[in-house]
Amino acid sequence: MKSHFDGDRKLVRRMAEVLASYQGPVVGMSFDPDQMLALREIMPKLPRGIVAERTYTATDWPEATPAQRRGMEHLRHGFRTEPHFIAFWVKSCRRRHPGSPATSSAVRC
Repeated sequence: MKSHFDGDRKLVRRMAEVLASYQGPVVGMSFDPDQMLALREIMPKLPRGIVAERTYTATDWPEATPAQRRGMEHLRHGFRTEPHFIAFWVKSCRRRHPGSPATSSAVRC
C-alpha cells in the first residue's frame, strides 16, 4: 500500500471493503508502519508484511518526517505493527561471502 506518511487510513478501509468478498490468497504490504498498524486494527486476520530497506534518507523518503524515518530503521515499530513477514530489498543487504543469502539467487528466511 502506497502512503504519503500522513496517517490517512482511507486506502486500508477501502482495501477491507474490496477484500470482504474476495476468497483467494492475499497479503497486505507497505513501507509505512502506520499503514501496517491500520491493517492490524482493521483486518487483523489478513497476513501483513512490512517492506524494509537498510536506510531511509530524506532524499529517498521526502514524504516521511525525520522521526518516521528513524522509526522505520531497524524495524523499531515491529512490536507495535506486528508484521507477519518482512519484504527486504535484497540489493541493500551487505555482501558477506559467496553463497550467503544476500548474494545468492534466492533469499532465505
